[in-house]
Amino acid sequence: MLIRNCVWPRRTIFILGLVGSSFVITLVTLHNQYRPNDSLSSLLRLSSESDTSPSEPDIPSIPAACSTSVFNTPFENADNLAVALSPSELLCRAVDPKTPGIPKLLHQSWKDNDLPAKFKRWSRGCREKHVGWEWVLWTDDDNLKLVQTYFPWLEDIYLELPGPIYRADFVRNLYMYMFGGVYADLDVDCLRPTDEALDQFHIPFVNKTDQTISDIPENHRSIALFGRLENDETFRHSLPNAWMAASPRHPFFLYPIHFAKAKVEQRRNIFYRLGDVPTAEHITGPIALKENILRWKASLKDLWDEVILLPSHIVYPYNWHLPGPNGRICSAMFATLDEGLCKERLKVKEKGSLAITYWSNTHKGTGHNEETLAQVSHE
Repeated sequence: MLIRNCVWPRRTIFILGLVGSSFVITLVTLHNQYRPNDSLSSLLRLSSESDTSPSEPDIPSIPAACSTSVFNTPFENADNLAVALSPSELLCRAVDPKTPGIPKLLHQSWKDNDLPAKFKRWSRGCREKHVGWEWVLWTDDDNLKLVQTYFPWLEDIYLELPGPIYRADFVRNLYMYMFGGVYADLDVDCLRPTDEALDQFHIPFVNKTDQTISDIPENHRSIALFGRLENDETFRHSLPNAWMAASPRHPFFLYPIHFAKAKVEQRRNIFYRLGDVPTAEHITGPIALKENILRWKASLKDLWDEVILLPSHIVYPYNWHLPGPNGRICSAMFATLDEGLCKERLKVKEKGSLAITYWSNTHKGTGHNEETLAQVSHE
């Protein structure tokens, strides 16, 4: 019996080699995309990247149409509330990039001006706690207009983000960079005026009428504030983006902006598109924020423009990661939410908390979470 050697054609070998190498590249790509990341290894890795800091972008001039614009807001203005400001008016306002403190300007955002019932009440409560401040609610349309007006180089990136929560996370960095002030999610219940609560940390706040050149020290340093959820440095969600504050043009915010830009550009590569879409937390949310804060700290730029991490009891007295017996009374995801009992158990008054977040989690994947939206849509 004649036994013949099996010789594969060169074309078959080439195709098998191509398929095999593509498979290996895909595995490596997905591993790098989703691998665990502890703080120490991140800090060591990011310190080697600190020389490639994002450059300051050119901000276009205020549009000429602003000189003839008439601004209206659909929201009530009263003496016992922060003044409601339309996004269009804010987009037409000159901003001093050397403002010597954090402007008394509160930003919030929703898809439109029709807020769910609980969000509407909590938002009004924040306005009541910030008399003498200004308040602006950004809608999806307003956010796109902000990008097109002052960040046109980001428009394609913004529109390519996988869903509304990605864009909502992303654009709050633009609020902070462009205007400064305080950003708070709509499930944040303000307990005290922010400037009063942060006085113990010697954080300067300014009215827009206070912004004069004579007030600006020669050694001006900008400030950005974030709250800790907990002190476990290995927990990747330990620095949420549900609340933040800053003086305008703080260079830190260029880090998460460029980080998200790089992730979107990366997804244009076919090998990255083979995997699942990364969650918002990884691209524009708290995991991305923490990685960028680590990068910022590693760059030593904190010596010039400060990023301050506030203790957990100041901004996030309720920890969704370690809820204990308070989970069902402190989370807006459940019908059993009891705000009064929650605040009593957490001793927010005794601790001097400025706010509490009820973590409504109204987004799921790249879309909305209809179940939790239903919970916040009625009292």
